[in-house]
Amino acid sequence: MTVGEALRLLRTQKRMTLARAANNALSTTFLSKVERDQNEITFEKLLAILANLNVDFNEFMYVLHDYERDEQSDFIQRYSHALASKNSILMHQLAVDEEKLASDPYGNQLIHHRHNQLNGFVQGVISNNYPHR
Repeated sequence: MTVGEALRLLRTQKRMTLARAANNALSTTFLSKVERDQNEITFEKLLAILANLNVDFNEFMYVLHDYERDEQSDFIQRYSHALASKNSILMHQLAVDEEKLASDPYGNQLIHHRHNQLNGFVQGVISNNYPHR
């Protein structure tokens, strides 16, 4: 499923018009073209549309991947576990794994965003002297 197909599916399931889904994030025409895969959408605009649809990013990824867990879901599960347990070793390993993915110049924007978040968290853990597990 494409990003556009997933957005259209979510929007129609919620019985929302293009105008209401686009709201202040982008034009109705542009959203229509995104849904028909005639235009690409930035990550920031995607997040704005998802907010208008009242859909969180994890739900969107689940729909996008035909209702199957994907790499993003696995990452979020590992990240949530590390965060909840304040496990800096696991968090560092996540950062190392993400750094490998982020080093790809053709990698997607989401991977770079996750990598930056992880680095910030690891630095916070180190500076706050959380126990290393």
